[in-house]
Amino acid sequence: MSPAIEASRWAPAELEPARRQAIFVNVRPARGDMEFNGQLLAVARESIRELSVGNALIPVMDDEPVTLTYHDPDGSFVFLPLPIVAGWDTQVFIVLGDDGKPSLSTASVSMREAGTGFDPSDGLIDAYERAIADLATDGPSPDGRTMNALLSGRFRNPLYCLVGAHFQVRKISRSRMRSKEEFDVLDMAIENLARLFGPNSPDVIALRLRRKQLSKADRNSVGQEFVAIAPRPPLLAVSFEAFVEATTGAEGGLAGISAIAVGLEPNSPWTCWRWRQSGLRLSSGIADPEGNTVTLSLTEPRLAAEIEEFWRTLGYAVTNKDEETGSVLSLRGERSEIVEGVAEQTLSLLTVPEWLVEYVREIIDQSARTGVPVDMATLVRRTGMPANLLSAAHFLMRLRSGEHREPLYNSFSAT
Repeated sequence: MSPAIEASRWAPAELEPARRQAIFVNVRPARGDMEFNGQLLAVARESIRELSVGNALIPVMDDEPVTLTYHDPDGSFVFLPLPIVAGWDTQVFIVLGDDGKPSLSTASVSMREAGTGFDPSDGLIDAYERAIADLATDGPSPDGRTMNALLSGRFRNPLYCLVGAHFQVRKISRSRMRSKEEFDVLDMAIENLARLFGPNSPDVIALRLRRKQLSKADRNSVGQEFVAIAPRPPLLAVSFEAFVEATTGAEGGLAGISAIAVGLEPNSPWTCWRWRQSGLRLSSGIADPEGNTVTLSLTEPRLAAEIEEFWRTLGYAVTNKDEETGSVLSLRGERSEIVEGVAEQTLSLLTVPEWLVEYVREIIDQSARTGVPVDMATLVRRTGMPANLLSAAHFLMRLRSGEHREPLYNSFSAT
C-alpha cells in the first residue's frame, strides 16, 4: 500500500458525529530534490493548518467550508475552495511546479466515503479526470455509457454526479429538440446532489441556475438565486460561470464574484483564483444620526478622477486631501436619502481591468457602425466578466471619452 493511500484512511467513528469527515491533502514534488516555495494553508472556519510536502488529514465540521490558500512569495494569494459533505472525505492531490510552488489550479480533487481512503482501483477515475479537463476546455462529452456511470456514481464519488450533471446541461443546451427525458435526467441529478451537498451548496445552486436558463426562466427569477448563495464560491469553474452569467438578472451582492472573475486562473477546471493586495481601502459610514449625511473615503486611490466624477453624479460634494499615510480621496454629501450601493459600485470601478474598458469601447464603436445593439448577456458570456464590471468599464470609457451614450446595464446608476 502506498503511503498516500495509507495516510488517507482513518476511523471517523472515533470523533464526534459532526466531525466525521475530513480533507486529505497530498503535496508531492515533481522532482525529488525540490523544496517547497511559499506557504500553503488549509483554512476552515474554526482552524488553520499549514501544509507542506507530504500527506495531511484534517477532520472538519460537516458545515465548515474549507479553502486552500497559497501565499506566493511574490505577494499574491491563490485560493481553491473545497466542498465539504457530511460523511465524505475530500481528497486533494497537488504537484509542486519547477519553481517549487504548489499548482492549485491543476490539483486533482475527488471524494470518497469518510475513512475509506483513496482508491486508485476505481474504474471511473480516469474517465472522471478526462471529463473534468473537457469541461474546462470545451472538449468532447463522455460517451453514453460513461455519462450514465458518472450520473449514477454519486455513492462512489459525489463529484462524479456533479460533473455528469454539467455535461447533461451542455447536452440539452446544444440540442435542437430538447426532450422531457433529457430534463428529467438533469432534474434527478440536481435532486440527488442537493441531498448530498445540501440545497445551498454553491455547486448545486449553479446547476439550478443553469436549469432555469435552459428553460428560459424569467431573468429576474434567475437573479433571485443570489439571495440563497452560500458565502463561498463553487468548486467547479463551470459552476462559477453560471453565477457570472446570472449577474445580468441580479441587482447587488456581486463584489465577491467580481474579484474572483478578474483573478480566475485560466484553463483550470476549478474556481481557482489569484488575488494581489493593492493597498486600496474603501469604507462607508453614516455620519449623521438621522442618516442624511454619507461619508466615503478611499485610501491610495486608483482612478481618482473617475471616482470623483462618479460620486459627483450622485450629488455628493467631493473634497481631496493628503494625509501622512498616503493620498486620501474623501467625499461628504448631504441628501434627503442615502444612496444605496455607492460603496459596491465604487468597488466595481476599482476592480475593472483596463483590457475590459478597451474591449467595451471596441464593442460600442462596432455597434455604432453596424447598428446592432449591444446585448449585456452576450458580453457576459464572451468575456466571462459579471455585468457590474461591464457596466463599470462602460462608465469609465464614457468618462474618458467625454461621450454620453446609453448605459449597458441600467441597474448601474452611474449613467
